Amino acid sequence: MVSSRDRFRFSSIEIGRFELVMCIGKLILRLTSLLIGVTLLILAHIDSMCATLSWVDGFCTISWALLTIVRLFL
Repeated sequence: MVSSRDRFRFSSIEIGRFELVMCIGKLILRLTSLLIGVTLLILAHIDSMCATLSWVDGFCTISWALLTIVRLFL
């Protein structure tokens, strides 16, 4: 049985501690994914302007790999 101290109440919505932690975790992962996506868009724009920047290609490859890993958890 879940005790009342393991439950949180937001107006008329009651949520458990586990659900709250999962919700915050998913929010953090989605924000991280969004940040990586925006970073990739900016780097793709920089790469299209300056095709000679080899570090951009390497960073984009690493970023795509990280984005794939992050999306696995969503």
